[in-house]
Amino acid sequence: MTGPWQQELAEELRSRLSPQAEVAVAGSAREPATLDGWSDLDLHLRLAVDVGLAGLVDPAEVWASDVAETVQEQVVRLVLRDGRRLDLQVRGAGRVRVDAPDEQARARFLAALVAVKTGRGDRLIATHLLLELARTVLVDGMRLRDRDAGTTVHRTGTARDDLAEEVARTAALPLAEALRATCVLLDRGWAELAPGRAPDWSGLDALLDRGRGRGRPTGSA
Repeated sequence: MTGPWQQELAEELRSRLSPQAEVAVAGSAREPATLDGWSDLDLHLRLAVDVGLAGLVDPAEVWASDVAETVQEQVVRLVLRDGRRLDLQVRGAGRVRVDAPDEQARARFLAALVAVKTGRGDRLIATHLLLELARTVLVDGMRLRDRDAGTTVHRTGTARDDLAEEVARTAALPLAEALRATCVLLDRGWAELAPGRAPDWSGLDALLDRGRGRGRPTGSA
């Protein structure tokens, strides 16, 4: 395989979905010369019937996701464990059947976007997204405080307030360092809220390797 992975995956999905879908490549993948290690695959799908996520990719390979839907269209964005990203705009009578992402999947997706924007030098958007990720850390901290006290009403602060200073110090770091440090804080909160779930930043690591040119060759899946 010698072409960009975006081209190869687009052809693979076109083959899988035929004849119940029209598949059109959009975005930078239409101009391969503009692709870099941070590029995703943008596809416009017109589905005649609903399609399961397994009809597109192996669900076990989905590391992070984001789903939005209106009457007119559905937008499904995926980050795979090997660092590839798909952005699907779905129209027509059908939709992609995909579970709504949980907090960890949404946070991972945000982390991936922070990495991409940082890699592209878009510090304004990267910082905006990083602060949204940090807000998740704080929300988890508030949930843990409620659990500690057995109530959602708090007249004063508690030992959990130390998290606020940690988040502030983390946000002041250079973006790439701040992202990693925020992931550590997320893992710490999740370890308390959902014991037994092992940390998994494999998709972020793979994405960073691709962006920095250390991932698989351009033509590899």
